[in-house]
Amino acid sequence: HAHDERWSSVLGLGRLGWLNHHRLHAIIVLAGAGVHAALHWRPLVARVRRALRPQGGRRSTVDVALYLAFTATILTGLAAWLVVPGSPPVLGPAVDGVAPATREPWVDGHLVAGRVALAATVHHVAGRWKWIVRAIVPAAGRSADRKGR
Repeated sequence: HAHDERWSSVLGLGRLGWLNHHRLHAIIVLAGAGVHAALHWRPLVARVRRALRPQGGRRSTVDVALYLAFTATILTGLAAWLVVPGSPPVLGPAVDGVAPATREPWVDGHLVAGRVALAATVHHVAGRWKWIVRAIVPAAGRSADRKGR
């Protein structure tokens, strides 16, 4: 995790700018996921129960993987941001150089969990795409149904 001079400023933002950009969007995504989970609480619980049964379903298992990866992303991100010694201050300057060794496993875990969560999210949305289109634009959903016939 050494600092690379080529990336010291990208699109006018330095390291702290991008870090705070990431943090802000993480808070927005967390709030959106919380609202989404609250609105779909019953199906969420049903999928977890179905996935835990011996015969479980593929779709339910992938959704539970999404829930677990998202939870791991949140926990490792919060640990790397707030708990682990050497974490950049919430609004202070980012420190250039190598991240402390105590922080690296949390950042690496956050990266891996985030990538798994991203892949599972793409699968989750793709499996519900027609429903999403119909819910957002009812007329577009009807024309999409006609094209699929």
